[in-house]
Amino acid sequence: MTHPHEDPRRNPDGRARHSAEISPHEGPQVEINPVAHLLAPIAAVAATFVVRKVLDRGYRTVTGSRAPEARDPGVSLGRALMWTAATAVTAALVEVAVYRLANQWGARPTSEN
Repeated sequence: MTHPHEDPRRNPDGRARHSAEISPHEGPQVEINPVAHLLAPIAAVAATFVVRKVLDRGYRTVTGSRAPEARDPGVSLGRALMWTAATAVTAALVEVAVYRLANQWGARPTSEN
């Protein structure tokens, strides 16, 4: 029995356990639907595309000009970097959300035989 404050991801001496040391049987066992694995990347790309279009349209609405493009020599480096960082972070958040939703949708508890 472990103490309620003990972290199962740590060794008794406090060092982090290597992933090979963590039993695959720790935690709830689920089986991922293969369709979810196939659809998740497609959904992530599509969602990122849509979000990028929404960001571009929002930028145009707020500023009255087109969103900066990194390839445009007329755009200052700082402005290009800020817009690139904002869109990259947003795209990463959307991708994580889509994969999490796909895993929840496609996860089925395994039956104990």
